[in-house]
Amino acid sequence: SYVKQEFKKTNYFQYRRDYNVGEIYLLKNEKDKAIEYFKRLVTDYYDPQLEVYEKKALKILEKTNEKYRYLYEIKYQNNFRLIEKLDEQDLLDLSNYFYEKKEFDKTVEILDKLGNYNEQKINQKIIYLQSLLKLDKNKRVIELTKDSQVGESNFLFIRAVAYEQNKDYSRAIYNYEKIQDIKLKDRANFRVGRIYYKLEEYTKVKEILEKINQKNEGIDSL
Repeated sequence: SYVKQEFKKTNYFQYRRDYNVGEIYLLKNEKDKAIEYFKRLVTDYYDPQLEVYEKKALKILEKTNEKYRYLYEIKYQNNFRLIEKLDEQDLLDLSNYFYEKKEFDKTVEILDKLGNYNEQKINQKIIYLQSLLKLDKNKRVIELTKDSQVGESNFLFIRAVAYEQNKDYSRAIYNYEKIQDIKLKDRANFRVGRIYYKLEEYTKVKEILEKINQKNEGIDSL
């Protein structure tokens, strides 16, 4: 127990440590302490180094709560019929897990099951829309972001990407140019520059790229 517990993915050592400590507590017949350590291995993020330990932990934990059997079958056996049996927080955690694993169809299926995604946290709405983008469901993204306001830069950016993927470049540029958030403005300008490059309007590309504050290799290359 010397090394503190991190709540985000850290390293292979931590996974081994938590599993082994849980095993030791089981041997000492201190089941509550064992469960505490095994639960640490059941996470809402994906890490291939964690997988072998999470599988073992879920198999042990399912003896205490059937929920862990459902999680095992959904994560590792693709039994999505069981999502009916989980509560909202478990489903949100699963959606984040599959999003990080780049299994976007499963992310969308879980969030669709929850329904009323507009009422969820902004981060979950972004994950939902980004997953739709990855699945090339651009029309659906455009429909769901139609009420986005100027101050909602994240949603305007996603909306613009959907138009860009649909090759509707004029609407893409219009939405990129509405973005005010300084963190996204450089990314938006870069994408506008790429569009003008595709359209062979090279003078316009140069004008747009000169507006970007934080230069990088991609910008220099373009």
